[in-house]
Amino acid sequence: MLDDLNELRTFRAILMEGSLSAAARGLGVTLAVVSKRLATLEGRAGVRLIQRTTRALSPTEEGARLLIDVERALEAIEASEERLAGGRDEPAGTLRVSAPIAFGRRCVVPAAGTLAQRYPRLAISLDLDDRVVDLVGEGLDV
Repeated sequence: MLDDLNELRTFRAILMEGSLSAAARGLGVTLAVVSKRLATLEGRAGVRLIQRTTRALSPTEEGARLLIDVERALEAIEASEERLAGGRDEPAGTLRVSAPIAFGRRCVVPAAGTLAQRYPRLAISLDLDDRVVDLVGEGLDV
C-alpha cells in the first residue's frame, strides 16, 4: 500500500509542479523514479492519466477525475498523520518527582510550573522530603 501512496503522491506532484523533473525535485527522488511510478500507476489503471508533449503536460479526462479523488484521499491521510504525530510530540501522563525540600522549593517547583504550562496533558506529582527514597519501589520517575 505504501507504494500505492507514493505513486498517488507522485501523480499529484507531477500535475501540481507541471513537469516530471520538477515533481522529482519536489519529492526528493530521481526523474527515473517519478517516471516509473507514473508508468506503474497508468499500467494498473489501464489508461493514460497524463497527456505529455515536449512543451507541457496535462491530465487526461481520466487523470483529472483521478486527481480529484487523489487530492481528497491524500488530504485525509496527511491530516491523520499530523494528528498522530501531534500526539507523540507532546508529553502526557503523570511525572512523579521526588526532591529534598529546599532544592525542591528553589528549583523543582518553578520547573514543574513551567512544564505544566507548556504541556497541559502532563500531570506532575511532587514529593518534597528530606528522606532517602527508593525511586523504583515508590514508583517515582525522578
